[in-house]
Amino acid sequence: MYRDLQPRDRALALLAALACCSYPATTAAAAAGSWHTAAPMAVKRQYLGVGVLNGTLYAMGGFDYPNYPTSVEAYSSATNTWALAANMLVPRFNVGVGVLGGVLYAVGGARGRSNGTAFPLASVEAYHPANDSWALVAPMTEKRDGPGVGVLGGLLYAVGGQNDDGFEGHQILMTVEAYNPATNTWAGHNLIAPMHERRSSMGVGVLGGLLYAVGGTSGDFYLASVEVYDPGTNTWTLVAPMSVNRVNLGVGVSGGLLYAAGGVGMEDPFNSLASVEAYNPATNSWALVAPMSVGREGLGVGVLGGMLFAAGGFNINVGNGYLASVEAYHPGNDSSSEGGPTLGRASPGEQQ
Repeated sequence: MYRDLQPRDRALALLAALACCSYPATTAAAAAGSWHTAAPMAVKRQYLGVGVLNGTLYAMGGFDYPNYPTSVEAYSSATNTWALAANMLVPRFNVGVGVLGGVLYAVGGARGRSNGTAFPLASVEAYHPANDSWALVAPMTEKRDGPGVGVLGGLLYAVGGQNDDGFEGHQILMTVEAYNPATNTWAGHNLIAPMHERRSSMGVGVLGGLLYAVGGTSGDFYLASVEVYDPGTNTWTLVAPMSVNRVNLGVGVSGGLLYAAGGVGMEDPFNSLASVEAYNPATNSWALVAPMSVGREGLGVGVLGGMLFAAGGFNINVGNGYLASVEAYHPGNDSSSEGGPTLGRASPGEQQ
């Protein structure tokens, strides 16, 4: 899962197998949509966390091995510039990020050791932009390295992740817990239904009042499967899988569509993916959109002004591999409407 931190059999998580799901994926190219280069971050970051708060995109943590920054950078699309914000209290990579009630939360992740291993974290800290400061809040009930994080119904959900202090086994979680800022407490997984799949280093997005868990690793396999949580019924349901198995991907929601960007796949597990695909809930289908300019594994994704920003990550073919570069996707006429362009359906001559 971690290219430098985990020299142990990365191939175990790369064995060729597709996630179990009965829905076909559509790989038609969607209309319009384009990427442009944005200002780079000051720090190279893989497995960073990204969140958007008050019209500002924040990038935090991650690593440029052997460096594990606590630094946080804030991006303004109006000026296309980055500025430093207050450092996190704990160095974190593979961290989940969510925004709730005007506060940005850094959830779990892992902390690196000098010997190149890492240990997962249960701790959570909250950033208050008014005074540019971080404070620890209640920890999760479980350590979670590589959790997915989403905000739904006034709660902050932490989904899956890895709880494995020594990387000796594959303790990948399917459990879910939720944070209530009003009480500073977490509702444990005994109250929230677990996912169908064990997942770590997945993408999570909230769309239409539902929480989507996208791809990731089960410990032995990379996943294309996608499942959706309905808080009203406390149930998870499998929906159409992606066209590509992806781990360490980024997910964002814009214009009624859920986008899955980059990561690393199974056909060539040592080359980062540039491909991007979008899920249309109206048709329960995925379609490829314009790819990023460079493949990115362990990137951070955030949506600002309707645009999808892809920040940092890793690409073995670029410099020392670790990326500070950032690019932004303009959805163009991507649409979640059944009457929209080709998204979710194949046009004549396009590959199914």
